[in-house]
Amino acid sequence: SKHDFQEHVPQLVQSLVLLLAEDAPLPELMTIWKALEAVCGAIPKDALPEYVYCLKSAVADAREKERRKRRGGPQLLAGLCQPPKALAPLLPIYLQGVLQGSSAEVREAAAEGLGELVGATSEEALKPFVVSITGPLIRIIGDRFPSPIKAAILGTLGLLIGKAGPGLKPFVPQLQTTFLKC
Repeated sequence: SKHDFQEHVPQLVQSLVLLLAEDAPLPELMTIWKALEAVCGAIPKDALPEYVYCLKSAVADAREKERRKRRGGPQLLAGLCQPPKALAPLLPIYLQGVLQGSSAEVREAAAEGLGELVGATSEEALKPFVVSITGPLIRIIGDRFPSPIKAAILGTLGLLIGKAGPGLKPFVPQLQTTFLKC
């Protein structure tokens, strides 16, 4: 669109992420992913961390909707469990939040949000994104940040190990060192 819709991005993200909790056929999911890619792609890279809380809230709402629907078992979001695109539109917001967040709270929320995404995604759909999630987390945990940020990162890394164990084989030396230090 040629129109500036930046003020509507939080509402668009909220609505589209809630749609990922629906058991929709693949063509509908592709449409949702394209819409999310368009909305998230229109956000300037340096402004992505501003949307961490918005996305975190949207994912929490979608997971709550799934929890009420399923009442037990894993709370996987149907739209995040389809391997072709899964996390692609959402990851840049959290990764930029972890790497470039303006405050410790934003970085912590972004790390927690990554953990929530990992928890809401199937193992198969998570495989293509393991390296792109793990690398930045290991890189940032070595920096001097407050313990809540490190705890959030360690929690997310723990979830990644649980879901994508063999996929993290290239990171074993760094993960061992990281967990021992922390």
